Amino acid sequence: MTLPIDPLAALLDHLRADPDLTALIDDRLYGLDRPRDAAGAALTATLRGGVARPGLPLADLRVEIRCWGGTGPDGPQRAIAVWRACRAAVNISHRAVGQTHLLWCLEDGGPLLLRDPDSDEAFARAELRLATADAALLP
Repeated sequence: MTLPIDPLAALLDHLRADPDLTALIDDRLYGLDRPRDAAGAALTATLRGGVARPGLPLADLRVEIRCWGGTGPDGPQRAIAVWRACRAAVNISHRAVGQTHLLWCLEDGGPLLLRDPDSDEAFARAELRLATADAALLP
């Protein structure tokens, strides 16, 4: 699927501007994979499919988010705190972010609280539905 806009980058930019989320994760917000040496509270977002509209700069996409809480007994609580802040931040409709217009972004499932088997870090996994358009198309 080739898009004239980058919906994931627009979503990440939107999340980076949220003070409640950044208070929890600082600048540890990643598209695709988290760096191997990263640890502690963080958020990753990955495209998981969707539909681009042929001939139109519109997309209806699924995004998986992982809200990381770190290791130890407080890891699950931190993961859920990051998820709550992300959930509040993504409950949007009609917001321009650079050349991309976020038409809407809603939680589509989750959270599922898990632990990474390799690092023993707790994370909350959730799915989002993200609809975007080229900002030039809209008034």
